[in-house]
Amino acid sequence: MIDRIALEFEKFDAENPSVMKELVALARKAKKTGVMHYGIGALFEILRWHRRIEKGDREFKLNNNHRALYARRIMELFPDLDGDTWGEI
Repeated sequence: MIDRIALEFEKFDAENPSVMKELVALARKAKKTGVMHYGIGALFEILRWHRRIEKGDREFKLNNNHRALYARRIMELFPDLDGDTWGEI
């Protein structure tokens, strides 16, 4: 069985590499301030605010179905942000 959400995520991630970079930067910024637990949902909302409101990119969209996939990928690619070593992102 093909996982439609996973396929959509892979396509979106490949076409929008800046999203991963921005999520990682936000997570590291939170960690640097001493925050021990932070949710990917909050990072999504901050990124939406930053891109839509602060940068004026009214076309920018993030699919909530991709939250868990981004969280897992971030923890896999960036061990310093792994939930076991920092808390849940």
